[in-house]
Amino acid sequence: MNPDIVYKGYDPVVEDELLASIGDDILNAPLMVFVTLTVGQDIKKMTCNLKAPIIINADTRKGCQLIADNEEYPVKYPIYDIISAASKKGGE
Repeated sequence: MNPDIVYKGYDPVVEDELLASIGDDILNAPLMVFVTLTVGQDIKKMTCNLKAPIIINADTRKGCQLIADNEEYPVKYPIYDIISAASKKGGE
């Protein structure tokens, strides 16, 4: 999913060399950033992984999953309450 939905200002720090596999001119490439979700039996414990984003180069259609250097990003970031509040707000 798009991390901006649940974490405004999400900006993972990764080394440019690690992005070389998805394109040559990575600094000027149109990049898309996604995070993975974990949804267990109890949907209220749904989390997303902010620590390991998936980065896709829209031009080359290649992507990779990397570990962000940001210490503040957890592997299990609870998102159920955020999504629930947003869906209620959007329905008004």
